Amino acid sequence: MGRIRKSREGLDAIGLFLCEKGKSSPEFRTAAAFIASAGAVLLHLPLPEEFPDTKDFMPLLPPGLRAFALYVQAHYLYLKGQYGSSAGMAEATLAMGAECYPIPAVYLHLVAVMDYMSLKQVKEAERHMFSAWELAKPDDLTEAFGEHHGLLGGMLEAVIKPGWPGDFKRIIEIAYRFSNGKEQDGLPEGALKR
Repeated sequence: MGRIRKSREGLDAIGLFLCEKGKSSPEFRTAAAFIASAGAVLLHLPLPEEFPDTKDFMPLLPPGLRAFALYVQAHYLYLKGQYGSSAGMAEATLAMGAECYPIPAVYLHLVAVMDYMSLKQVKEAERHMFSAWELAKPDDLTEAFGEHHGLLGGMLEAVIKPGWPGDFKRIIEIAYRFSNGKEQDGLPEGALKR
C-alpha cells in the first residue's frame, strides 16, 4: 500500500510491546526476536543493533515457525550474496521435515530457486520451483511466488507460465501489487539493495 513508515511504526510498536513483556517471559523474548529479524530481513531494513543471536531464540520456536525463521535466515544470506550457504540452509531445513508445513516449505523452495539461479544451477532451481508449485497449488498459495517474482531469475516464466498460464497471470498481478507497495523513491533508507 506504499505506507512504509506506517509499517515501521507497526513493527516498532510490536517490538516494544514484546520486549516489555519479554522482561518476564522467554516466550515473548523469542517472539520479539523472531518478528524483529523477519521484519528487518523481509523489508530489507538493517537488523537492530541489540539483536539476539538466532541460536538463542530459534530452538524456542514451534517447528513450523522455526522453518519459516530458517527461510528468513536463508533470505538474509541470499541478500548478502552468500548463495551457497543460503541454498544449503534451505535444503537442510527441507530435509529435516519442513515439507510438513506447506507455507514455510514454499518459501524455502523459492529461496533455493533464487540461490540456484544466482549460482547458475538451472536444473536445481527448476527442481525447487516445481516442488514449491506442487506444495502451493492445492491451497492456491500463490502470494509467495508474486512476492519473489523479481528474484526468481525467470523461473516463473520457464516453469509455471507454459503449464499454468492463468495462474501465471494471477502471480504477475500479485507481483505488480507487491512492487507498488514500495515508496516512490525506491527502497527505504538503509535498506539492503537487491
